[in-house]
Amino acid sequence: MCPKCEADRFVKNGVHHGRQRFKCTKCGYQYTKEGSRYSRKEKAIAVALYSYGLSFRTIAKMYEISPNTICLWARELEKSGYQKPSPESVVERLHYLLKKFQNHP
Repeated sequence: MCPKCEADRFVKNGVHHGRQRFKCTKCGYQYTKEGSRYSRKEKAIAVALYSYGLSFRTIAKMYEISPNTICLWARELEKSGYQKPSPESVVERLHYLLKKFQNHP
């Protein structure tokens, strides 16, 4: 996705310092992709799954990455002030969801 106009159409445009360079076909902006291949949203979903009781290993299998990566994402979020919910609140939430889906036609 283009960082300038957020268009999702781009073409490869050479290599710069060993990193693939891209050019937006909409606005012509040239850029290299920074960071990981996972968006903030995907990372947040993975950490949310962990907070609801799934293991790092299970989440890592879903994303096809190392469990250590999921652990690093959780630590990053923890540094920003996030606290994992208590086990009691997780169990209450799961019971609520189970009831909701069992009663759903």
